[in-house]
Amino acid sequence: MGIWGWSRVSKMRWTDQEEDILIVMYDMGDKPAAIAARLDTDIWRVYNKIRAFRALNILDLPGTIKWTRRHCMTCGERFRSQGIQNRMCDDCRLIERNETRLDEDVIREFNVFGN
Repeated sequence: MGIWGWSRVSKMRWTDQEEDILIVMYDMGDKPAAIAARLDTDIWRVYNKIRAFRALNILDLPGTIKWTRRHCMTCGERFRSQGIQNRMCDDCRLIERNETRLDEDVIREFNVFGN
């Protein structure tokens, strides 16, 4: 235990694997004590991460999670994905839409297809 009762463990950074385990176990309805035991960490570290995830709308009440964390196929950043059909992060998807919209405008402007 550190000063003021804080453990040094609670200051450690979370790995992607730890976050994924927490999300899955929380969604299955496991209690924070069970998650902490599985991750071999402090229960307060788990409570704080759950609270942070709920504030960011990453976690809802147990049983309502509908997404997973994936790597964006364009930039490689991890993002919240609703399924295998969702492989691009929001930033890359916005860029893709703008480029597609620009291509459609160019086609219309120059009447490339003779329509």
